[in-house]
Amino acid sequence: MINIADDANSVKRALLQYGHITACPKPGHLCALVGFEYLEAGDSLNINDGYGVIVGEDTIPDFIKVPENHPFIGKTAWIFKENFGINRGENGYLIKLATSGDIITGGGFFAFDYPGYCDMIEPDWYYWDGDGYYFWGLGPKPAGCPGPDLEDCDDFDVQRIYYDENYFCTYDCDLIASMMSDEPIYINNDTTIYGDKLVKPIVVDNNSTLKLSGEFHCAENVYIQAEIGSTIDLDGATFMSICGTTWQGIRLISNLDPLLGETGRSMLISDYSEIQNAECAISGDVHSIIRADNTRFVDNLCDLKLQPSIYTNFYGEVTIGNNSEFNDCMFYTSHNWHNQSIEENIILKYVKNVNFNSCFFEDQGIVIDKFSMENRTAIKTYHSGFNATECTFTHNSYAAQIINSLYLPVNLENNTIINNYRGFYLLQTHGSIIIHNDLQFDDDLCRTSDANEIPYGIYLDNCHDYQLERNIIRYYDTESISDYICGIVINDNGGFQDKIYRNIIGKLSVGMEAIGVNRDIINYNDGLQISCNTLNSVYNDIFVTNNLNNPYPSEYPIGIAGNQGSLQYPAGNLFTGENNSGSGEDPNPHDDLKVIENYINVINDTKSFNYYYHDLSENTRVLPDSVIGLVTLVETNVIYDENSCPDYTDTESSETQTGIHALNSLVLDITNKENTLEYLIDGGNTDMTIAEIILASDYFAYETYLGLIAKSPYLSKKSLIEIAMKEDGLTVPMIRDILVKNPHAAKDPEIKTILKQRIDVLPDYMLEQIEQGLKLVSAKDYLEAQISVLETEFNRQSAVLLRKYIRDTEIYGESDFMQVLDLNPDFQSQLISSEYYALNRDFNTAKSIINTIVAKTEEQQAILTNMSNLYNVMIELELTNSDESEYKDLTGKDKILLEIAAGNGPAAAYAKGMLSWSGYMVYKEPVFLPSVDIYPGDRNLGIDKLK
Repeated sequence: MINIADDANSVKRALLQYGHITACPKPGHLCALVGFEYLEAGDSLNINDGYGVIVGEDTIPDFIKVPENHPFIGKTAWIFKENFGINRGENGYLIKLATSGDIITGGGFFAFDYPGYCDMIEPDWYYWDGDGYYFWGLGPKPAGCPGPDLEDCDDFDVQRIYYDENYFCTYDCDLIASMMSDEPIYINNDTTIYGDKLVKPIVVDNNSTLKLSGEFHCAENVYIQAEIGSTIDLDGATFMSICGTTWQGIRLISNLDPLLGETGRSMLISDYSEIQNAECAISGDVHSIIRADNTRFVDNLCDLKLQPSIYTNFYGEVTIGNNSEFNDCMFYTSHNWHNQSIEENIILKYVKNVNFNSCFFEDQGIVIDKFSMENRTAIKTYHSGFNATECTFTHNSYAAQIINSLYLPVNLENNTIINNYRGFYLLQTHGSIIIHNDLQFDDDLCRTSDANEIPYGIYLDNCHDYQLERNIIRYYDTESISDYICGIVINDNGGFQDKIYRNIIGKLSVGMEAIGVNRDIINYNDGLQISCNTLNSVYNDIFVTNNLNNPYPSEYPIGIAGNQGSLQYPAGNLFTGENNSGSGEDPNPHDDLKVIENYINVINDTKSFNYYYHDLSENTRVLPDSVIGLVTLVETNVIYDENSCPDYTDTESSETQTGIHALNSLVLDITNKENTLEYLIDGGNTDMTIAEIILASDYFAYETYLGLIAKSPYLSKKSLIEIAMKEDGLTVPMIRDILVKNPHAAKDPEIKTILKQRIDVLPDYMLEQIEQGLKLVSAKDYLEAQISVLETEFNRQSAVLLRKYIRDTEIYGESDFMQVLDLNPDFQSQLISSEYYALNRDFNTAKSIINTIVAKTEEQQAILTNMSNLYNVMIELELTNSDESEYKDLTGKDKILLEIAAGNGPAAAYAKGMLSWSGYMVYKEPVFLPSVDIYPGDRNLGIDKLK
């Protein structure tokens, strides 16, 4: 008996060698495995183990026909000869799909050396092609056969010599090399070619169509190129390299600029085909059209690369959508294909509207199925827009890295990401839609990692106006919780009113992490909102921190929005608890939630914020009961129910119809409340109030004191700073009383520092009384929270419109985009205006907008200066690189770009993306894990940083 290894290649090799082998189609049942096939549409596949099942008067058939576009297509099916007669399966044969991977499970595989008369039969051998190798059929070489032990794989073709160890037919590479020529074969009329050896390039010209079917073996110099107006049609074709090298792949030429000569597009149609071992399976200009259905890309150095062939008019390049479609395609990389020259599966540069639907990306890994940052990235884009819908990403380094897309539309919807080291990473990419994705980390593979980079699910780096909703990120195991994987990370959103909303996160080290500046520079109450998320058995639900690798100075608005929710609309997150009791969604219904003890709901190592939570009577998980840092918890009387967290994932909702009218109504409400707040702050006159404080003498101190108490709790930060600095006139008890009346004073680190530096020091008990403000919310805070809620809703609805406008450019244009921004012409809106023109390569207009913005703080001025410097560089690059497809040569500009990248804000982020893409710097997005030590009566926050 001969044991056979339990992997697909070994079993297939054994079938070829022994004819048939024994195996188990199901546990406990042994029969003959006689063959295998790759499923195609229309093939039969047995179900119910080949039995027809009768239910009542109906008979459920024992087989199904594989429909068109089904994910079974291309998978390995195994053919068994059953021992139950011809009425079982198909005439006694049972065709089954593998239950896991590519191999049937349920028993071992083994073959027999059969004794008997067959051992006495000497097989014939043949030598038809005279290539030095002989053919004798199955089994070892006959005793009388001359020549080497290697058997001829095709005795009618002198170029094909012997089988290799995997029973692939090899070629006489010296003979192939002598036949190779770089002079292309030109196809000038409609032509069909069936499988063959290719030793010359093929160029399809003259508006012709070349149809290719069958198996093609390609030498290393071979490419197949479609010129403008021509089409390549792959119909059941397979391409692979010969002689152990790669071949060039398929090339598509297009041009829409009349200044460059002939205009037009080329096209590739691929149906049920496979491309292997290519330098780049498909490469083309951004206007080339691709329609690929059920196509497999296997072990190519690059599967798809689209970029402008000649850089001329960026606006024309990008705003005219590519509209290529990849449907039910597979992009596969085996572990032995990894080498230094391997690129990402998909590379997109300066292209828009490439669509991946129900595609499968899998990397076996440098080590098979290893959870590693060294595995292959599936999709990498620069200044591009694309859609990935219902795709599966398995064992990749990143599922997608999306760099500097600005407002080019990126849609990531209903995808499944399994054991990717990092899921989706977006840098300087605005208006993206990231909804209904399922990101899974399997404990068996993801328990440990050799890399010191922290894994995560979704990362938004200097992005805004996105929709991040209804994603599931989970550690998929019944026993353990990951101690080093993060769910969602937001870095430097710049104070935009964005939301992490309605996501479900389970069994991770950190659920949601906010790094750096995620609140507004002027109004600290605005910024990133974290609301309506469900956290199940997470060690650290929410972690808010400075950038520990490149920390912001203390005067920067580090942290998240100062108001998380409001009295009317609480934040609505469901936190990890001792038993996760209360309603909430389990990220895996079949995975029992772990009871967790040392959890922390909120860690805030930045500026303080108010957290509004629902009434506890219906659900206790709405309360973060384990909090470290400056967080004021505010209970409301609002009941948590099914209406607390509306679903906004319907991108075709009525909101896109009401549009501008609804926004105008919100602007009116915001303006009214802002006017009320302005009237109340410092009694409506901040300058006068500050003058009263400064001029207050001993004689008028009490009168001034009463006036300030009357204006409380609406004193501004400027007034409170003057009060904290006051060493004469106002007594220490007066100062204490005023600060206590304004609880927001206790939450300002600058005021706390001034109090500690006073000459006439406040006693400790007074400082403790002031510190009680950390637990209180003033009337001023409440009113500001109401304004924040309205502004957040305005931002959400305006972002819905902006996302619609950038996705439907045939109907909406610049005027529509700017109309939305003009409704609220604040600092962020003006930045978006400049980014819109930068998107279209109009850097002069982008710079002029930046130069008209009046900075209100030093931090704003630093952002504007950095952006102006960036646009100066881009303008010069436009002049010096106008005939290049991308800015690869940054010589002379790299120094200033590195200086810009060393700063913060959108310009720094864009420069980092540009430099890292061009190879001038290595930028690693910051991710941190909190390390918390809690002592009785004291809570100290220490943070371990990792990369």
